[in-house]
Amino acid sequence: MDGGDRETRTDRATPPPDRVRAAEELLEIRVSGLECATCARRLALHVRACRGVKAAIANPRTGVLRVWYRPEEITDANVMVEIRRAGFVPGGEQLRLGVLGMHCRSCARAIERAVREHCPVERVCARHEAGEVLVDYLPGRSSPAAIAEAVEALGYRVESMETIPFDSG
Repeated sequence: MDGGDRETRTDRATPPPDRVRAAEELLEIRVSGLECATCARRLALHVRACRGVKAAIANPRTGVLRVWYRPEEITDANVMVEIRRAGFVPGGEQLRLGVLGMHCRSCARAIERAVREHCPVERVCARHEAGEVLVDYLPGRSSPAAIAEAVEALGYRVESMETIPFDSG
């Protein structure tokens, strides 16, 4: 087997059947900075080394990383952190919510906890002094409507929503 075969392996759309089981989930993430086969191989190896990740394949042509993982051992957010540690930028979106009725730090913590519990998000930061909640999430895993619903279920009112792609600049 020559080096070309290994590069082709990195670009395959599915992992070897012996590496993935039914209890595992697939996470597909656009990744900025995935320019060549060497970058793809480096990213896939880095992510594969994480506990709970059973297979990872990066495709430099599409800029997509596919990760098969066991959700009881590693979360989407942990995978995103590992992508950043490897020197790449995961694609996703940030949602900025304007929230009425959030008066103190306890209100902010309650909102952060509710969003984390009800929506798969990478990060959530509520700032009571600004009346603002910032949420980093992956489209397809969570949605602005679901995030706003989690906030409103606590009795707060979402007055504005703005989404910003991570890789927009």
